[in-house]
Amino acid sequence: MEHIYTTEQNQKLLLYYVNNQIHLRTMNRESISRPNVLCNDYARDLTSTIYNGTIYYAYVSTEHSLLVKSITENGSLFRLAHTDSLEYFQPQILVFNKQLLLFYVMQNPVDHSYSVKCVFPFQQEVHVTIPDSFPILPKVAVFPADDYVFINIYNDFFHKILKMDAQYQCSVLGNREDFEEERNEMHAQEMDALNGTMDKLKEDLHIKETQLIERDKLLRSQNAMIESAKKQYNELMDVASQYREEAIKWRSKFYVE
Repeated sequence: MEHIYTTEQNQKLLLYYVNNQIHLRTMNRESISRPNVLCNDYARDLTSTIYNGTIYYAYVSTEHSLLVKSITENGSLFRLAHTDSLEYFQPQILVFNKQLLLFYVMQNPVDHSYSVKCVFPFQQEVHVTIPDSFPILPKVAVFPADDYVFINIYNDFFHKILKMDAQYQCSVLGNREDFEEERNEMHAQEMDALNGTMDKLKEDLHIKETQLIERDKLLRSQNAMIESAKKQYNELMDVASQYREEAIKWRSKFYVE
């Protein structure tokens, strides 16, 4: 992945890796420079930031050492050498509280657990204590803010968020159990809301069914009244027809032309 920075002279700097090399190029609106090879021992996990106007970068070398360098100086500003019992993962370099910090994950050579470390590359004897270790290699994402650095440590089996203040003291904001409890509570609230909605729908459906039943009864009653009226009308028409026939008979009998 490329890392792009803009200088005060509005010049863009492009930092990236190709195979085992880390390259630096300068760009402007009209051209791009030839690559300047910064190192030939890159293996993985390139990370970089700007500190005091200079780009600092860190990576794990082909010798499995963890190195911090500057684009303006030869050699390493900071180095954690690899041994048969030490392995380094996921370096992340950043600026916080006007200090350059390096976070990384290290495997404990005794119990083979993993822990998150934080050091000051300019003060190699100073480090920050980050609590807890993890049985499985975690993923770590570090987010600097104005007053805190948030450290997100997670994998498929655990999840923990730490907050580091300006005195470089870490505290736990939450862990997986807290998140699961919050998620369960939210799920329960959602289920309560869903059940309430379902109850309201059932009530509305019952009202609609009752209204349909009453309307059906009314229609049945109206149809019965109509049929009764038709029957009465037909009966009256039959009686009237009979009276007419009788009247014709009587007329023909008594009024002979």
